[in-house]
Parts: sequence; structure tokens; C-alpha cells
Amino acid sequence: MNEIKKNLTIGSVFGETFNLYFQNFVRLIIPSAIFSVILGILMHWGYSRMLNSVSVYNTTGSVEFLIAMIILLLLFPMFNCYIIKVVSNCYLKKNDDSSELIQYSLKKFFPLLGLTLLFSLFTSIGCILLVVPGLILMIGWSLNYVAIAIEETGPMASLKRSWQLTKGYKGKLFLIYLIWAIVIYAIFAVVLILGGNNIGSLFTGLTDVTGSYDYTRFSLWFSIIYAITCTLLYPLYSALITVIYYKILKDKEGFATEQLADDFMSEEKNINE
Repeated sequence: MNEIKKNLTIGSVFGETFNLYFQNFVRLIIPSAIFSVILGILMHWGYSRMLNSVSVYNTTGSVEFLIAMIILLLLFPMFNCYIIKVVSNCYLKKNDDSSELIQYSLKKFFPLLGLTLLFSLFTSIGCILLVVPGLILMIGWSLNYVAIAIEETGPMASLKRSWQLTKGYKGKLFLIYLIWAIVIYAIFAVVLILGGNNIGSLFTGLTDVTGSYDYTRFSLWFSIIYAITCTLLYPLYSALITVIYYKILKDKEGFATEQLADDFMSEEKNINE
């Protein structure tokens, strides 16, 4: 058995993640912003109708909200796949072919949807039964989208591949994801503290001339904030799990980044031919 080289260290993971993110900021932000705007529009459309329908005891808005959430569920896995492919190209210093990446994401629509449903189902069951099994499943399968995006596996194969890669690393990965969660919550806390008065004034002012709450404006502002947050943070999280994937791959399978780039470029050339 080959000796594990321990490329996966907490400091190096976060260092490479932030370097990858900021060095390729525009390249990552543009597709993320486009998708986040689409998400924001769908959320505004769904939430505004649901909130307004609740205020007048009408169920039509709830149906429209459900439709918006279903559309989001269908779009999200494809965007997830697309942005991970872009991050991977940045990591391997490869150029993007947007049309090719979009075609691949569309081609993987059903496998991605199946993976999302399987992952959500099993982790939810694990969390309901006991918190610890749910956390273990989430950590063990945290690289599933990376596997399906980069290695072109199927839903079950990507879960199996993620579990295989994370074997022996779950404790360290738990610390990495915990630090990630703490940092993100700390950022939100600072924003709320510094902008507390302004945010409070904003939502307090969302009333019409009759004094009734303007749910449409509330939904609009909520959707804008959500879109901005997704635009900035989702590529960063994708960079995190992609860096983890390649570091574990180096540890367990001994590949150098240059070799990985050559391998994937050769595979893509064969596919195109």
C-alpha cells in the first residue's frame, strides 16, 4: 500500500481555495451571477405570490411558489455541475468552452437530478434517525457532485466514489466544513451587526400607504440579497470542495496536477473525436 502523502491539510486547503477563488474571480463570478439572477427572479416570483396569497387566504400563490421551487430544484444540479467544471478548469489551468460545459451539464440532467434526490433522501433519513449518521453521510458524500462533474460517473457511482475518496479523511473534513460554516456565519453576523439599523429600517419601511405590509417589495429585497450572496459564496464553496477532491486524489492515487491536466485533456480530446 502506497504511503499517503498528506496533501490534505486544513491550512493548505483554505489557502489554495481562496487563491483559486480570487485569482479567477471574474471567470467564476460571471456564470455564478447569471445563474443567481435567474434564481433571484424565480424566488421573487414564487415568494411574492405565496406571501400575498397567505395574506388574503388564497391558495393560488402557494401553488405558484411550489412551481418556482421545483424549477429551482431542476436548475440547481446543472448549475452545480457547470460551476464545478469551471473551477476544475481553473485549478488545472485549462480554458473553458462554455458551450461544451453547458452541453455536458444538460446531458447530465437526469443523473444530476437523481444524485440530488438520493443525497437529500439518505442524508435526511440519517439526520432524522440520529444526527451523527447524517453528518457522516454528508461528509462521506460531500464530493459526489465533483465526481459526477469531473469523472463523469452516474448517481450511485458518484456517491460510492465520494465515499471511497473521503475514507480516512472524515475527521479532517469535518473540521474543514465546520471552519467553513463558522466563517460564513461570522460574515453574516458582522454584516447584520454593522448594518443592523439600515436593514431594520429597510424592512420596517416596506409598508404601503395604508400601513399594510408590502410583501412584493419584501420578496424583491430578499431575492436581491439572496442572489448577491449566492453570486459571491457559491463559487467559493465549489472551489473548496474541488480543492479537497484534487488534494485527496493526489494523496490516494499519487497524481500530480500536471499529470491530471494531461489526463483530462486527453480524455476530452478522445471524446470530441
